[in-house]
Amino acid sequence: MKLPQSDTLLSIARRRLVPLLLLLAAACSKTPDGVINEDDMADIMADMLVADAYVEQHSHDFPNDSVRLALKTSVVERNGYTMADYDTSLVWYAHNMQVYQDVLSRTVERLEKREAEMAGIDRSRSHNEPRGPRRYAAVGDTADLWQLPARELMLAPALGVATYVAFEAGSDRDKAPGDRYEIDFKLVALQTQVNVMLAIDYDDGTTSFMMRNTNYDGWTRLTVQGDSALTPRRVYGYIATTGTATGAVAYLDSLCLLRTHLDRAGYSYIRTHRRVARGNTPPTAPSHPHPVPRVRPRK
Repeated sequence: MKLPQSDTLLSIARRRLVPLLLLLAAACSKTPDGVINEDDMADIMADMLVADAYVEQHSHDFPNDSVRLALKTSVVERNGYTMADYDTSLVWYAHNMQVYQDVLSRTVERLEKREAEMAGIDRSRSHNEPRGPRRYAAVGDTADLWQLPARELMLAPALGVATYVAFEAGSDRDKAPGDRYEIDFKLVALQTQVNVMLAIDYDDGTTSFMMRNTNYDGWTRLTVQGDSALTPRRVYGYIATTGTATGAVAYLDSLCLLRTHLDRAGYSYIRTHRRVARGNTPPTAPSHPHPVPRVRPRK
């Protein structure tokens, strides 16, 4: 996702609630049968606001109302409801503003919590323990080798957006035998599964690689331990979606490709890896109608 350096989708979404909060008085009530309860409605509204912010930042990917509606439908269905449930509930909340105020307050809390997590801090912990991948320079004992100009992307095959992103490690003069590589990102998957592959090509022509499938919302990590007897020549991989439904969307945030030097304590992890010999190659990203991800440099 393309974002200004001083802003995030979550901060944009949170700011949109401020005028509403100023107009409403705080109160608490209970929803009747057939209306989405306050907690679930807050979850949906938080997701909707983030989706709206993304559409605003990437209007070229959403050329008409049908595509925008498909995205909103996927958001609602991901939370276990239908658009009919959502529309009915909006009408009820519009006539019960005091309850709606409570939902807005909960929505703000959710957006603030997500924004804090994306920044690497969990506010629920008094000692502010870091969460998620940290940023590192491209040199040293621990290096961030992510090369693409964007660290936030959306993959949505049915919406005409990229179905996968292929990546390769940048220049790394400090690479050495036994280095460990890992791809980290935060995932929000709507009606889709994500396939991740990470591989190391060695100077002797062999390749080590790992793969995993996930639809888990949260931090995703895939690690490959380099062979201590071989020099890495190339580190690369891909992240691909498999969903074909209209609302199948995967949001990837905080993409990071980390390299750390040999750690003997964790070296036995290499036994779990798959290995292919010289002349063979690990699986490549699937061929789809939209193979090139729309990534752009930050302004």
